[in-house]
Amino acid sequence: YALTREDTDSLGETRFVSLGIGGKGRVLVVVWTLRDDTPRLISAWKANQPQIGGNEQQF
Repeated sequence: YALTREDTDSLGETRFVSLGIGGKGRVLVVVWTLRDDTPRLISAWKANQPQIGGNEQQF
């Protein structure tokens, strides 16, 4: 399960930010884009409390 929104701060290409739970149960933030209909990873990291805070009820 993941929550995804468009990153409105990106310039030049459409980017998405997803917040989801990884295989070890950690909440992760993933920034990605679509290039030629293929998902391409830009960045990923373990979410911090402010990033989790507003979304934890949806998990």
